Amino acid sequence: MGSPAAVDALIDTLWDDDARVRLEAAWALGAIGDLRAVPALRRLYRMEREGTLEIIREALDAISRQAGAG
Repeated sequence: MGSPAAVDALIDTLWDDDARVRLEAAWALGAIGDLRAVPALRRLYRMEREGTLEIIREALDAISRQAGAG
């Protein structure tokens, strides 16, 4: 699940037309914890509506925690 190919595919999915798909991808990236996702998640955070920002924030926090633990 944490393979580079999975991370790259999930980052690409952050730009899907369906908000649910984008948020599931953000959640999955947070669960994986790969730092490569941070710039894309930050960009998505600036583009999304208020109701969806919490999931993106949680993903960024999870990545930060995992990076600090590693």
